[in-house]
Amino acid sequence: MYCQQCGIYHHNDAAVCQICGADLSQMIPFQDIRIFADLTQLPLRALVASIRRSHPLLCVLFIPLISLFYLIKKLTGRPFLSLNLTSKTPKIHLSDLKQFSALHQKSFRMASSFLQHQGFTPLVDLEDVSFVQANLQHLEINRERNLYATLHINKTSGKIVYVTFSAFFADGGFMSVDNTDAFPIQYPEHFLITHLPSASIQKTYQAFVQQLERFPEQPVYLSLEQLLPLAYARRTLVIDLGIEQGIFHPKGDAQKPQQASPCYHHPFNAAVRTCSQCGKALCEACYREYQQQTYCQDCLPEGAIPVEAEPFLSEQISYAGFGVRSIATLLDTLIIAAYGIGIYLALSYGLQSLLPDANIQFIPFLITQFLLVAGITWYLIIPLKKYGRTLGQKLLGLHVIDRYGNRPELAAALIRFAYHLLAGLFIFPLLGYFFILFRKKKQGWHDQLSDTYVITRHPRRKALFSWMMLLLIFGLVGWQAYQYRWLLSWLPFIGAPSRYDVQPEIQLEPKWEQTFEQTTNAMVSYLNHDDRCFVSTTTRTQALDRRTGNVLWTNASLTALVFQADSEQPDFPLLALHYDQEDDSWYLVQIDPNAGTMLWQQMLEHAEPRVVFNAHTILVYSDTFVQAFTPDGRVLWERDFRDRFFIQYAVLHSDILLGRYTDTALTLTYLDRTTGEKIWEMKNSPYHPGYVLDKDLQFFYTDDDNTTLLNVPEQRTRWEQPLSIGYVAAHGITGTDGALNIYTTQQALRADTGETLFLYPPDTRFGALTNDFLLLSYVQGDQQGLLLLERKTGKVLTHLGNKIWMGLYYLMENETTIYLAANLKPEKSEQFRIQSVLLIIDKPTFTLTEIPVGRNLGSLQWKIFPEDHLIMISTFQHLGGYMLPGK
Repeated sequence: MYCQQCGIYHHNDAAVCQICGADLSQMIPFQDIRIFADLTQLPLRALVASIRRSHPLLCVLFIPLISLFYLIKKLTGRPFLSLNLTSKTPKIHLSDLKQFSALHQKSFRMASSFLQHQGFTPLVDLEDVSFVQANLQHLEINRERNLYATLHINKTSGKIVYVTFSAFFADGGFMSVDNTDAFPIQYPEHFLITHLPSASIQKTYQAFVQQLERFPEQPVYLSLEQLLPLAYARRTLVIDLGIEQGIFHPKGDAQKPQQASPCYHHPFNAAVRTCSQCGKALCEACYREYQQQTYCQDCLPEGAIPVEAEPFLSEQISYAGFGVRSIATLLDTLIIAAYGIGIYLALSYGLQSLLPDANIQFIPFLITQFLLVAGITWYLIIPLKKYGRTLGQKLLGLHVIDRYGNRPELAAALIRFAYHLLAGLFIFPLLGYFFILFRKKKQGWHDQLSDTYVITRHPRRKALFSWMMLLLIFGLVGWQAYQYRWLLSWLPFIGAPSRYDVQPEIQLEPKWEQTFEQTTNAMVSYLNHDDRCFVSTTTRTQALDRRTGNVLWTNASLTALVFQADSEQPDFPLLALHYDQEDDSWYLVQIDPNAGTMLWQQMLEHAEPRVVFNAHTILVYSDTFVQAFTPDGRVLWERDFRDRFFIQYAVLHSDILLGRYTDTALTLTYLDRTTGEKIWEMKNSPYHPGYVLDKDLQFFYTDDDNTTLLNVPEQRTRWEQPLSIGYVAAHGITGTDGALNIYTTQQALRADTGETLFLYPPDTRFGALTNDFLLLSYVQGDQQGLLLLERKTGKVLTHLGNKIWMGLYYLMENETTIYLAANLKPEKSEQFRIQSVLLIIDKPTFTLTEIPVGRNLGSLQWKIFPEDHLIMISTFQHLGGYMLPGK
């Protein structure tokens, strides 16, 4: 029974409300009524955001249609109604949040932690079942300041939808601040209600405290017995005000549309005819036609043979089979795809030419999405109603008719379209198409529901042709699937041969290992720095000693961090990006590498940011927006270009170089590091970024196939060479004169002039650069392996091994030994079990030792500790230190 004083539902037959003490037996039964909300009273962005969160697949179809209806209703001034409340009277159940299995623990834990830090303690859990989708309300109280906080939790997803902070005053006043979109209801003067859409819980509470300071009197404490009736009365007032102001619209049972009468023999089926004799309501399965009269089974005249109307077919015309109809469907699909691609390309290039400086990245996609949905709807309904076939069916000579041989009515075309729509969204309706294979009249479920048939001339010829085409298509698809069958290894019923197994395998004996479970504590990112490794998972962040595996520190409050590229310089900060799902925001975080504490964090303005930094400046950029911070987290400046160019990369020289691009143009922009002001800009630049040689010196590749070394601040070319010199791979000081040399994939050059020092031998490519030597990989006839050259002169000293290496990675060296990581090229191109090897070169004797380390170890994130005979290896789900042979 519901208490009409506080709105609480009682499961037992108590005579007195257990919350407010009201006499339940004296409650007057109320006439319940549904409430519809006018969606045009909400901002369109809020409506679109709520649809996007509801279902990621259906929103592709619903967002354009609902947006169109929204705009039409908005322009015409008519309400766009949607069911909001299933009951005009609020109905509250006492609940236990601990028993709610779908609770999103991460967002709830973070919000509860914040509230606890502000002095709030849990008070009660409620379930509001008067909404269309019931929600949970976790209510907390700050008893010291008499403040209340409510976490509104979606019962379907288990996530926190929004939070409300509220306070009550002795004179009947009420104040609240929340972070959701709400209808613009006008409240009485003593009600101060503020909405901050999409604000974080921290900002919402900060705004609440600021407004609270303006009130001269202190909030009053309300017990649960006092609070719930007040909350109930306020909810009832909001509904009444919404109805008075035209935002809410009541809908009673009398306004429900009349439903079709049920069939006399099959009550669950809708009646479509009535018997001409007894007047019984009959469904499709019950009625019989005889001499243009409709009869039920009981009234059908004796001896009468019921005649069911069906198409009259000549000898050359018959029902179209599964094969030819499948080919027609493929043609229709290609036509629709060409229509969508054509619209998108036309909009993209058309808007770029009309608005060259505007940011129109998503506009062509959104317009194409809407036009594609509208076009598919029109294409599958109107041609069928007007001509009896789509363009694909016309190309193959197919016709869709009703049982009397006429073109389908609009209702039949709508039924067929609705079935195609469901089949595109769900798997089960797809089975209905295969009934065409087994039915005499070649009807699928969509044909039967719409009472239509598909006919064609010369059906046997077309069946033979179409099945040959289908077998050819299936053969080509099957052949491609076999060629790339390793991509399907994730399917449980397919699996993959052993040689396509891409899981990492380490063959060495572990000294220590730490594994991260993908389901409970998945690794998000890690960063190797000197003798330490920083690891962030979905539940914590910690630092490990790379020699011993000992945990140096753990911070459970820092989760799911994405560490940024590190530097060996000790004064570089330890930075990470963090995405907060609760407030849909990105944060830049700096962590103390020695203690694991967060030094500072900054909320970033745009999604999916990228970070570059040095010892003086931290730069964050995304799309057209740039922010600069000092190493201590202070904002230096921020800039939004607000044009059609998107930032592709950023390089920190003396100042900041940005490469900004569109599909057809590239612009180089150089900004002042301390102010963000534009120093120079090169529009329609021919330069594409390459290797950064030194501060202010960077290689660029030009459109006319040249390699250019550019002094970036001065926009001055130091030298230019044809791209045939190869791509720059490394550089280093060589010899006692301190000359800086450059090593490309094909030759060695002087850095100051671009003069060629020496060419690599034929059929060789750059492998790795050490302090004294240059290593080249080579394949010359039957010989293959590594060439060891003198770094300064290019003199060949010796050749090493007899294997083809896909890549060489310089790890370290000492006075006697060079350590390299390498991947062994597989014997077959489709083989994905790639062997990773540690190569050890003895400098005095030029002997090569190969130590197999494992397979499929990715980018070879290794660290060698020769004195301990230890190698530290990182993979995507575990870290470990492994013993090298020979200890």
